[in-house]
Amino acid sequence: RFSILQEIRAERKLTDLVLVVQDERIHCHKALLGAASLFFQVMLVSGMKECEEGVVSLHGTDPVTVISIVDALYGCELKVSGDNVQDLFVACHQYQLRDILQQCIDFMKQHLDSQNCL
Repeated sequence: RFSILQEIRAERKLTDLVLVVQDERIHCHKALLGAASLFFQVMLVSGMKECEEGVVSLHGTDPVTVISIVDALYGCELKVSGDNVQDLFVACHQYQLRDILQQCIDFMKQHLDSQNCL
């Protein structure tokens, strides 16, 4: 089922929301983002201009991070690494994406050692 959604999204069919991160435009579905994130759910049902216009500008993150997150919401594998875990963690915390946030926490716990902790 996710592969069909990802295919529809890739072809920009039935997408009703565009996330703008810096100069990148990421097409997706409001229902999927709203189901995954209380932040987006509240924004998209509250009558805010983003809901009406179908365009949401995201700040404090980068396109690679948001694309990784959105792809994961559509069922693609999220590759958490030492290079991206902090960016993913911050974005998922900011946008209340609990499942992916937990993946970041689990990764950090598994890789915690005397060299990378305070």
